[in-house]
Amino acid sequence: MVENKQKRTRQVIASNDLIWHYTSMPVLENFLQGKVALTHFRFLNDSKDLAYGLEVLREIAHKSGSKHLLNSVVENPYADCFTKEDNYLFCLSREADNLYQWRSYAPDGGVAIGFHRADLYNALFDAIEEDEEINSASQMFALLKCSYDVSKTSAFIERLLERIDAEDQPKKEDFSSLFRPSEAFTEFLARLIEVMMTQKHESFKEEQEERFVLSGNLRQCIEVLGGKPRIVLKSVGVSKAIGQIKISPHGDVVRNELLVELLRDKYGLSYEITKSDSTYNGL
Repeated sequence: MVENKQKRTRQVIASNDLIWHYTSMPVLENFLQGKVALTHFRFLNDSKDLAYGLEVLREIAHKSGSKHLLNSVVENPYADCFTKEDNYLFCLSREADNLYQWRSYAPDGGVAIGFHRADLYNALFDAIEEDEEINSASQMFALLKCSYDVSKTSAFIERLLERIDAEDQPKKEDFSSLFRPSEAFTEFLARLIEVMMTQKHESFKEEQEERFVLSGNLRQCIEVLGGKPRIVLKSVGVSKAIGQIKISPHGDVVRNELLVELLRDKYGLSYEITKSDSTYNGL
């Protein structure tokens, strides 16, 4: 089993458009206090969320016959994460007012919080940098878009294999290199983790999901919240990254709108408040 030694660097986020997190009122106040909790990948709401991505990789491995894929995915008993590091996720959507999301994540009334994408990424990256314990234990932090097209994923993996086949050749004069993973192979494993973390079945395409992924040997940094292991990142920039809050069509809409207004005044923020246009039919 090979450890991923990828160095964490700041990602350039091209767009500052809003991305949305559907949630409850208590979680909203956590965000307003500058706290974001990333959940261990084995404790997501859907326990099979990442299984599909792994199955896609296994199918590609068998079809390609690549020793790199077969060894790292099919024959690796730890293939669900590929490394000794754990992976923690915070999931959002590009859809601002999706009834499926309301029913799934705010069925009793809640909000969809519109974060400015680049501002939120920078706030969370800074939170990692400023937390000495998390900073020293984390390996990778990235904002990744989910893929719903297996053919595009297969083409991406093929390009990775072409590169690693060309670069991952041990030097004959260096016997120790036969037992030491190359930088190309280490990078290859990191890309496979990203595929597994973001591949979803095409039936979920309407979610248009994006995921913050934090990887590393972070077990000493976890907090158990709601019965789940999480990494809590803290930055004042989190609340400032909120551009709009949309009120769920479920529950008491009038009271929930008032609560969001009161919280906005409490924390001295200026985000826009709107109501969902979704039709709630009680199902």
